[in-house]
Amino acid sequence: MWLRNKLSTHPRSREIEEDIFKIEYDPAKDQRPADKFAPTSVNNCMKLPEHVKVFFVAYEKDIAYMVKELLDSPLIGIDSEWKPQLCKWDKMRPALL
Repeated sequence: MWLRNKLSTHPRSREIEEDIFKIEYDPAKDQRPADKFAPTSVNNCMKLPEHVKVFFVAYEKDIAYMVKELLDSPLIGIDSEWKPQLCKWDKMRPALL
């Protein structure tokens, strides 16, 4: 985060650096989100019709299949996701398209 957001140029960079380096990070505690195409609540949600196919491409091996599917499709829908702003110094930018 320090390098990605170029925080060394921030006017409070020394204070920010001290705060960041106090954080103990353990990758083993990271939770992998479940791949799920459904609303998180059950009431008042719009849903795609049952005949609409939704594919999640999570692995490189799936790309060739999806390229063929997309090129053969008359319509393509695109959804973009943003990473949350985890702290006041983090910049928001698209994460997935």
